[in-house]
Amino acid sequence: MKLTNIASLLLAFPFTSHGATNELVELRERTRLIVNTVHCAHCHTPGLATTKQNALKVYDLSAPYWSSSMNDRQLRDFRRRLKDKLTPAELKVMGGDPKKEKPLSKDQVKIVDSFIEKELQHRRAEPLDRFHDLQREKYPEVSKILGL
Repeated sequence: MKLTNIASLLLAFPFTSHGATNELVELRERTRLIVNTVHCAHCHTPGLATTKQNALKVYDLSAPYWSSSMNDRQLRDFRRRLKDKLTPAELKVMGGDPKKEKPLSKDQVKIVDSFIEKELQHRRAEPLDRFHDLQREKYPEVSKILGL
Protein backbone atom coordinates (compact mmCIF):
# COMPACT_ATOMS: atom_id res chain seq x y z
CA MET A 1 0.00 0.00 0.00
CA LYS A 2 1.40 3.40 -0.96
CA LEU A 3 2.17 5.91 1.77
CA THR A 4 -0.36 8.39 0.34
CA ASN A 5 -3.07 5.72 0.53
CA ILE A 6 -2.20 4.98 4.15
CA ALA A 7 -2.32 8.69 4.99
CA SER A 8 -5.73 8.96 3.32
CA LEU A 9 -7.00 6.01 5.31
CA LEU A 10 -5.75 7.46 8.56
CA LEU A 11 -7.66 10.65 7.88
CA ALA A 12 -10.83 8.63 7.27
CA PHE A 13 -10.74 7.17 10.78
CA PRO A 14 -11.41 9.03 14.00
CA PHE A 15 -8.58 8.91 16.52
CA THR A 16 -11.10 8.44 19.27
CA SER A 17 -13.99 6.09 18.75
CA HIS A 18 -17.32 7.45 19.88
CA GLY A 19 -19.11 4.61 18.12
CA ALA A 20 -22.28 2.82 18.95
CA THR A 21 -23.52 2.40 22.49
CA ASN A 22 -22.95 -0.92 24.24
CA GLU A 23 -26.69 -1.53 24.00
CA LEU A 24 -26.65 -1.11 20.22
CA VAL A 25 -23.57 -3.32 19.85
CA GLU A 26 -25.28 -6.03 21.91
CA LEU A 27 -28.55 -5.72 19.96
CA ARG A 28 -26.64 -5.92 16.66
CA GLU A 29 -24.92 -9.12 17.77
CA ARG A 30 -28.12 -10.68 19.16
CA THR A 31 -29.90 -9.84 15.90
CA ARG A 32 -27.07 -11.45 13.91
CA LEU A 33 -27.51 -14.65 15.96
CA ILE A 34 -31.26 -14.62 15.25
CA VAL A 35 -30.77 -13.97 11.54
CA ASN A 36 -28.28 -16.84 11.35
CA THR A 37 -31.11 -19.20 12.32
CA VAL A 38 -33.45 -18.18 9.48
CA HIS A 39 -33.40 -18.17 5.69
CA CYS A 40 -31.37 -14.94 5.49
CA ALA A 41 -28.17 -16.77 6.43
CA HIS A 42 -28.32 -18.90 3.27
CA CYS A 43 -27.51 -15.93 1.02
CA HIS A 44 -25.84 -13.48 3.42
CA THR A 45 -23.07 -15.76 4.76
CA PRO A 46 -19.90 -16.04 2.65
CA GLY A 47 -18.53 -19.44 1.77
CA LEU A 48 -21.81 -21.35 1.56
CA ALA A 49 -23.03 -23.06 -1.60
CA THR A 50 -26.14 -20.86 -1.35
CA THR A 51 -24.26 -17.56 -0.88
CA LYS A 52 -25.31 -14.81 -3.27
CA GLN A 53 -22.76 -12.10 -4.04
CA ASN A 54 -25.45 -9.44 -4.46
CA ALA A 55 -26.89 -10.38 -1.06
CA LEU A 56 -23.43 -9.94 0.52
CA LYS A 57 -23.34 -6.42 -0.88
CA VAL A 58 -26.47 -5.62 1.13
CA TYR A 59 -25.10 -7.21 4.31
CA ASP A 60 -22.57 -9.88 5.23
CA LEU A 61 -23.41 -11.77 8.42
CA SER A 62 -19.75 -12.66 8.96
CA ALA A 63 -18.74 -9.00 9.25
CA PRO A 64 -18.58 -7.43 12.74
CA TYR A 65 -20.46 -4.31 11.59
CA TRP A 66 -22.74 -6.36 9.31
CA SER A 67 -25.63 -3.87 9.31
CA SER A 68 -23.54 -0.82 8.37
CA SER A 69 -23.72 -1.67 4.67
CA MET A 70 -27.53 -1.39 4.67
CA ASN A 71 -29.06 1.98 3.94
CA ASP A 72 -31.94 3.18 6.10
CA ARG A 73 -34.61 1.88 3.71
CA GLN A 74 -33.00 -1.57 3.61
CA LEU A 75 -32.73 -1.60 7.38
CA ARG A 76 -36.43 -0.73 7.79
CA ASP A 77 -37.34 -3.40 5.19
CA PHE A 78 -35.13 -5.94 6.98
CA ARG A 79 -37.85 -6.72 9.52
CA ARG A 80 -40.44 -7.42 6.81
CA ARG A 81 -38.12 -9.91 5.18
CA LEU A 82 -38.07 -12.15 8.23
CA LYS A 83 -40.32 -15.23 8.18
CA ASP A 84 -43.46 -13.94 9.88
CA LYS A 85 -43.74 -11.02 7.45
CA LEU A 86 -43.21 -12.97 4.18
CA THR A 87 -45.61 -15.00 2.08
CA PRO A 88 -44.53 -18.62 1.45
CA ALA A 89 -43.71 -17.70 -2.17
CA GLU A 90 -41.46 -14.78 -1.09
CA LEU A 91 -39.76 -17.00 1.48
CA LYS A 92 -39.04 -19.64 -1.15
CA VAL A 93 -37.49 -17.05 -3.50
CA MET A 94 -35.19 -15.99 -0.63
CA GLY A 95 -33.93 -19.52 -0.07
CA GLY A 96 -36.19 -20.50 2.81
CA ASP A 97 -38.46 -23.51 3.16
CA PRO A 98 -41.93 -22.43 4.34
CA LYS A 99 -42.57 -25.90 5.82
CA LYS A 100 -39.34 -26.07 7.83
CA GLU A 101 -38.82 -22.50 8.92
CA LYS A 102 -40.53 -21.44 12.11
CA PRO A 103 -41.61 -17.87 12.80
CA LEU A 104 -39.54 -15.82 15.17
CA SER A 105 -40.55 -15.90 18.82
CA LYS A 106 -42.02 -12.77 20.38
CA ASP A 107 -38.72 -12.22 22.20
CA GLN A 108 -36.76 -12.51 18.95
CA VAL A 109 -39.08 -10.06 17.21
CA LYS A 110 -38.64 -7.64 20.10
CA ILE A 111 -34.83 -7.89 19.82
CA VAL A 112 -34.83 -7.33 16.04
CA ASP A 113 -37.29 -4.43 16.31
CA SER A 114 -35.23 -2.84 19.10
CA PHE A 115 -32.05 -3.23 17.07
CA ILE A 116 -33.57 -1.55 14.00
CA GLU A 117 -34.98 1.30 16.10
CA LYS A 118 -31.69 1.87 17.97
CA GLU A 119 -29.61 1.60 14.78
CA LEU A 120 -31.75 4.19 12.99
CA GLN A 121 -31.63 6.50 16.04
CA HIS A 122 -27.86 6.13 16.20
CA ARG A 123 -27.49 6.93 12.50
CA ARG A 124 -29.49 10.12 12.93
CA ALA A 125 -27.50 11.14 16.02
CA GLU A 126 -24.04 10.12 14.74
CA PRO A 127 -24.09 10.14 10.92
CA LEU A 128 -20.32 9.65 10.56
CA ASP A 129 -20.31 6.45 12.62
CA ARG A 130 -21.81 4.44 9.77
CA PHE A 131 -19.03 5.67 7.50
CA HIS A 132 -16.46 4.67 10.12
CA ASP A 133 -18.07 1.23 10.49
CA LEU A 134 -17.84 0.75 6.72
CA GLN A 135 -14.19 1.81 6.79
CA ARG A 136 -13.46 -0.64 9.63
CA GLU A 137 -14.93 -3.41 7.47
CA LYS A 138 -13.01 -2.38 4.37
CA TYR A 139 -9.66 -1.72 6.11
CA PRO A 140 -9.49 -3.92 9.24
CA GLU A 141 -5.69 -3.70 9.38
CA VAL A 142 -5.86 0.09 9.77
CA SER A 143 -8.52 -0.27 12.46
CA LYS A 144 -6.24 -2.60 14.42
CA ILE A 145 -3.27 -0.25 14.10
CA LEU A 146 -5.35 2.69 15.34
CA GLY A 147 -7.02 0.62 18.06
CA LEU A 148 -10.54 1.22 16.74
